[in-house]
Amino acid sequence: MYKRVFKSFFVVLLVLMECGIVPEFQNIGFYCEDPKISHKYKGDTISTKLVIIGTLIFPLFFLCGIEWSCHGAEGYAKRGGGRWAWLPQSLLWYREYISGMLIVFFLTDLIKVIVREPRPHFLDTCRPREAINCTSGYFSTYTCNNKELSNFRIRDASKSFPSGHAALSVYCFIFTAWFLSRRMCGVSQILVTGLQVLCLSWAVVCSFTRITDNRHHWWDVLAGSALGLSIGIYTIRKLNKKNFHRIDPATVI
Repeated sequence: MYKRVFKSFFVVLLVLMECGIVPEFQNIGFYCEDPKISHKYKGDTISTKLVIIGTLIFPLFFLCGIEWSCHGAEGYAKRGGGRWAWLPQSLLWYREYISGMLIVFFLTDLIKVIVREPRPHFLDTCRPREAINCTSGYFSTYTCNNKELSNFRIRDASKSFPSGHAALSVYCFIFTAWFLSRRMCGVSQILVTGLQVLCLSWAVVCSFTRITDNRHHWWDVLAGSALGLSIGIYTIRKLNKKNFHRIDPATVI
C-alpha cells in the first residue's frame, strides 16, 4: 500500500517537474564564454521518436518473433503447452523488459532535474540576456532570451546529465543480448552473435551521435551508459534468480 502511494507520488512529482510546474531543485549558472556550452544546436540524428520505436515498440515484436521461431506452437505443444502459449510467454518477457526500462527512464529523468547540467548547445538555445557582449565572468542567475523555442525546449537545454538516449539504448542491448543467449536454441552461434552485435550497434550509434550532435558531453553519455548497464544487469539477475527463462510452457497456456 505505502509502496504504491510512494511510487504514484514520485511519478506525479516527476511529471510536474518535467512540465515546469514544480521549480527545479537548484539554479544553474554559466561562464559566458565557456567552450563546453557554446556549440550550435544541430538537432538529433536519432530522434526521440526513433528511440521510442527502438526501445519500446521494436523489442515487443523482437521478443515475440524469437520466442515464436525458436519455441513456437509445435515446441510448446510437445511440452504440454497450448498452441498459442508462446504469445503470453513473450508478453511476460516484455513485461519484465518494460519494468526495467521504466526504472531507467525515471532514474534518468530524476537525475536530470536534480543536476541540471547545461547541454553543449546551452548558450545557443537559451540565448541568455546576460551573455550579450560578455567576455568573462560567471552568472549564477540569468534570463533566457530565446523567444523562438518553447519553454520545454528551453528547460531541456539544462538537462544534459545523464544521457537518456545512452541509458535506454544500452539497457535495451543488455536485455536483448541476454534474451538471445537464453532463448535462441538449435541455431548457429554465429547467428546469435550476429544479432547481439546488431543490438550493440544500436546502442553505440544512439550513444555516439549524442556527442556528435552536440546534445551531450562525453561524460553524460558515459554516465547514461553506466546507468543502463547497471539496471540491465539488475533486471537480468532478478530473472535468473526466479529461473524465469525456465518457465513451464504448460503454465502459460
